[in-house]
Amino acid sequence: MLDNQGRPYFINHLSKTTQWEDPRQMNSSLFETPLPDGVEMCHTKEGQIYFLDRNTNTKTFHDPRLECNIANVKCKRSLPYKIRQFRYLCSTNATNGQLKLTIRRDRLFNDSFNHIIQFQSSELRRRLYLSFKHEEALDYGGVAREWFFRLSHEVLNPMYCLFEYANKNNYYLQINPASSINPDHLIYFGFIGRFVAMALYHEKFIDNGFSLPFYKRMLGKTLTINDLESLDPEFYNSLLWIKDNNSDENDDLELYFN
Repeated sequence: MLDNQGRPYFINHLSKTTQWEDPRQMNSSLFETPLPDGVEMCHTKEGQIYFLDRNTNTKTFHDPRLECNIANVKCKRSLPYKIRQFRYLCSTNATNGQLKLTIRRDRLFNDSFNHIIQFQSSELRRRLYLSFKHEEALDYGGVAREWFFRLSHEVLNPMYCLFEYANKNNYYLQINPASSINPDHLIYFGFIGRFVAMALYHEKFIDNGFSLPFYKRMLGKTLTINDLESLDPEFYNSLLWIKDNNSDENDDLELYFN
């Protein structure tokens, strides 16, 4: 249903109650949990949920009960649970309106970059409507899917020198050590971060994934020698052999380090 301001809400005919939250995106056990003391659930004039902490006089769009549940109920930290919570956060932080992009196929990367980098993050959470220039089509999802797929492949273009495959047998992506040769590489990395976030938010597939150490660095986790195994098993096993064997007894290997 829509209220007199056009904001969607949901009616439970069994309990004869209404709510702003989409019940298809909600975790029932989460919403049975009371909010922490001093925290209130509020709505913006567009109907978007936010939380007001009167203890610190701060506002946030992040539900504080998510952190409480994850900290106290570790058995719920399964991948399906995390996906449900992620989808819930996406739905409750959606922005009204449309995000219209018109892209030229022969300038796929540059046009996409020029469009996305100029928007505020809240604007990227609008409903996506995408078209290719000089091509008449209604975007019911197919055009956007093609754009995400093609652009995710285009970031591998050696002209931009941004990413490379982990090794010849591992097609996960990692940052190209020579990326700094491109003077705009940091701006491009910021653009690609936004693009990947859009793919997650709008539930679209991209052509490539990143290496495990890359994800660990994004999460601020410490890298260890064991992370090399996912990138180059042969190199990893060689390092372990050197580490576990007495190099003094293997002079023929000529392992000399200054």
